[in-house]
This record gives sequence, C-alpha cells and structure tokens, in this order.
Amino acid sequence: MKLAKPPLPTRKELLILSVLWQLGPTTVRAVHEHLKQRQQTTTYTTTLKMMQVMLDKGLLVKNSEPIAHIYTTKLSQETTQLQLIQDLIDRGFNGRYQDLRKLMEKIQESQ
Repeated sequence: MKLAKPPLPTRKELLILSVLWQLGPTTVRAVHEHLKQRQQTTTYTTTLKMMQVMLDKGLLVKNSEPIAHIYTTKLSQETTQLQLIQDLIDRGFNGRYQDLRKLMEKIQESQ
C-alpha cells in the first residue's frame, strides 16, 4: 500500500519551513522573531496558529519539552523542494521533465 504524500506547503508555510531549516528545532517565539527580522511580520498568535495548522497537515513535528513546545520540520528541505518541483512538472509541464529542462536552458541562455 502506497503512503500518502504530505500536502505541499503554501507560500507562507514555506517561509516558516525556511526558518526552521535554518534554525533547526525551535520554538514558535523564535520562528516569529526571525520572521519579524525578515520583514515578514505577523502577530505571534498568527505564527502560532499557522504552525499548529502545519502540524495538523503533517508538515511539522512537535516535541513537548517541560518548558516550551519545540517544532521541527517533518521533511528535509531537499525532500520538500523535490516535491515542489515534481508538482510543477506534473501540473505545468504535463509530467514532461524534458520540457522543463528546455525552458531552464532558455532562461540560462538569456542571462
């Protein structure tokens, strides 16, 4: 039986994932402060809610420490990027990797 793939993260969820990939396992407060430094301002409660939703979706894992809840990503950055690229190939190029490669070559040539 094939295991269900985790859902693809939204743009805002990718911001949170990028912070967690950079910092490693950490608290909501640390993620929120890091987002504020990157000018991605939301309220603390919004960051908390988003991370709770991501936990429910299977994008994050929570380790309840005696002092604070520590969140970490369920999948590595590379695995998530591969899923996003595969989704792009499937939806944007009808599953034809070669078409994406040709487009990437055109982009590279124009730079």
